[in-house]
Amino acid sequence: MIVTYIPEGLPAAVTLVLTIVAKRMYKQKVMVKSLATIEAFNCVSVIATDKTGTLTKSQMTITALLWGNEGEYMIPIHTEHEQNGTSEQEPPIIGRKRPSLSASDISSAMKDLILGACLCNNAAKQSSLANNNSDSVGNSTLETNDNNISSSSIQLVGDAADVALYQLCNDKCSMDIEQVKKKNPRINTLPFNSKNKFMITANLLEQTSTNNDDNITVLVTLKGAPDFVLSRCSSCKPDYEDEMLPMTDEFRSFIQQRQETLGRSGYRVIAMLQQKMSKRQYDNLIEAYKTSKSQPQHQQTISDEPDLNGLPTNNYCFIGMFSLLDPARPEVPDAVLKARRAHIRIAMVTGDHPTTAAAIAKEVNIFSKQISIDGGTDTLKIERNNEIGHTQAHFMRNTNTCLENSYR
Repeated sequence: MIVTYIPEGLPAAVTLVLTIVAKRMYKQKVMVKSLATIEAFNCVSVIATDKTGTLTKSQMTITALLWGNEGEYMIPIHTEHEQNGTSEQEPPIIGRKRPSLSASDISSAMKDLILGACLCNNAAKQSSLANNNSDSVGNSTLETNDNNISSSSIQLVGDAADVALYQLCNDKCSMDIEQVKKKNPRINTLPFNSKNKFMITANLLEQTSTNNDDNITVLVTLKGAPDFVLSRCSSCKPDYEDEMLPMTDEFRSFIQQRQETLGRSGYRVIAMLQQKMSKRQYDNLIEAYKTSKSQPQHQQTISDEPDLNGLPTNNYCFIGMFSLLDPARPEVPDAVLKARRAHIRIAMVTGDHPTTAAAIAKEVNIFSKQISIDGGTDTLKIERNNEIGHTQAHFMRNTNTCLENSYR
């Protein structure tokens, strides 16, 4: 009986309407996989979106090197500027194409920051033909002096932060990064992951040839979010001295305040740590790690510490920080406003520091008023509050509620 009341042409008409909508969305550079997806759009009330590469351009740029209490080197975003009709280029931090860090006009901490940016880095050069067939987070054209290869055919591929650090070393510091890596070969690494929020590498430092392991130095470099790695530091480098000073609670608080200050302006902050040991000490550390792993599972010591591939977990020296800027896409603020006018709430899902996330959210019109901030923003939970009749979106890191926005 019900079937008789349904017009015969209704299914075809609905399909035709959805197809027209799909074509309109395609013109707006939206790829629709199925017509059922378009039909579901009418029910959307919350959009959870990634930040890097979606709300922002995923084109990070190093804006400053920071170390000690007062040490800093501000880097212009544009390397060239027009002045009196001529193009003037910012002078490099150190000498041209020198793989060693022997410049005498920069501090020891700054040298270690630049060396860490070279070694603790997985960005790599790749031909544009190969890059078209690969899925990389960030890529950027890299100049080359090879006459057989055009500059447009070589690109940097890798994480956006690694690409930014590579460009800092290559463009502003005039470092031959490939030569630096050859002279300081990598012997171990722990890749970055969203849980640890840091990356560790171990490299043999460049030195005169010797057969004594006690005279060979291994440099362990850790790069990650300051709020995650500061607890692993037992010392720090001062502004303009080579010696290391004990890490204090006051200095930790200073670093955290500095990170929050930069975050409120939309900057992402990366800390650089290092630890030096002899080759013999490193080999003993790795041997102990392999021995513990070879034991039966029931005999292995249970620890909350993540598996670091035998690399040191603590006693690092805090070297300094990098501030990075990833600008928002120009079309995003207007798109967010259109979604909000359609009574659709936008949730930004990111692992960045909460102050950085909040600054970007305000820039793209996700936050229109002051939002309470407690910690990080890793997960999103949406639930109904029957007492007030509202649905609440909770952004949480671990068990701490950090950003909360109620909507009808």
